[in-house]
Amino acid sequence: MNRILMNLLVFLVVTTFVLALCLNVAMGQEYPSASSPLDPGNTLATAYGKNLNTGELAQLSVRWELVYSIDGPTGRQVAIKYSTEVPAALLSSGYTQESKTDPSTSYRLTLTQYYDEFDDGGRWYVSVDRYTGEWESLDPQVTGTDAYLAAGVNGSKWGGGWLYRTDDSPHFTPGDWATDTLYPSWAGTYVEVNAYRSYQCGQISVELLREPTGYKWEFWFNICKGSVPW
Repeated sequence: MNRILMNLLVFLVVTTFVLALCLNVAMGQEYPSASSPLDPGNTLATAYGKNLNTGELAQLSVRWELVYSIDGPTGRQVAIKYSTEVPAALLSSGYTQESKTDPSTSYRLTLTQYYDEFDDGGRWYVSVDRYTGEWESLDPQVTGTDAYLAAGVNGSKWGGGWLYRTDDSPHFTPGDWATDTLYPSWAGTYVEVNAYRSYQCGQISVELLREPTGYKWEFWFNICKGSVPW
């Protein structure tokens, strides 16, 4: 009987350990809750389009995908991919009811932000490593004619001092598909981000030409930890 109880106890201990390990792994892959001071959900993401022929403006939705989140002794490393899609009807006829219901897509913009973060007594500090953008045409009548990445920072540096700076990547012609990476000149510097004009932000932009209409559109979207400067 004692041997049976001992075997059962060992089984329960091992099972509990495995379940706890699995739970920790699963929790490390979850999108953090809004109550967490390290919450990537505090990111502000906005996407816009402008018809360069007419001046018409349109706002688009932005989707996100958690690439990884690795907890460390004092903070964590995170990569989140954001994307927006340009409706085909928007490029051909403007922002009409048709463009809101037409499921087809002409172009996709993707921007991934790689960063480290930690909480210091309720103050949230973020260090951006890089931004990687992807430009992808999904319509043979639509091509990218100009593209670039931009980054901006404004806030109190961890350890003292203030940092305000912007960087742009060189403009280029993305064509049907392209990718590029921007390493900000302040990469590796921890800056406090909050809702009071302190931020770490990235931007991706593209100019599109649609044939045979000749319509030209500019599309861009921003992702910001903290407030939005643009």
